[in-house]
Amino acid sequence: MLVKMDYKIENERENPFFKRKDVEISIRHLGNATPSKLEIVKELAVKYKVDETQVQVKYVSVKKGLGESIAILKILKEKPKVEVKEEPKSEENEAPANTTE
Repeated sequence: MLVKMDYKIENERENPFFKRKDVEISIRHLGNATPSKLEIVKELAVKYKVDETQVQVKYVSVKKGLGESIAILKILKEKPKVEVKEEPKSEENEAPANTTE
């Protein structure tokens, strides 16, 4: 269930070397729990019109007693590539055969 968040973009910086935007937002949630990273990802993915996999939350820092948090995010230009590595099988790891002499 999504919580209605009231947020403001404090700082937005284009980072062409890493092909992303670095974003800092302040979130007001007075009387409510701090929004989870997943809720923040969903909200910002809609705002920036990107897939949820392209939004990464670095951290959420709570200002105690104020009902306010600061979140640092990365908005990627491309979907992250997932590579699966297969380890080569070696004969050294296999158990030796039983031999009787």
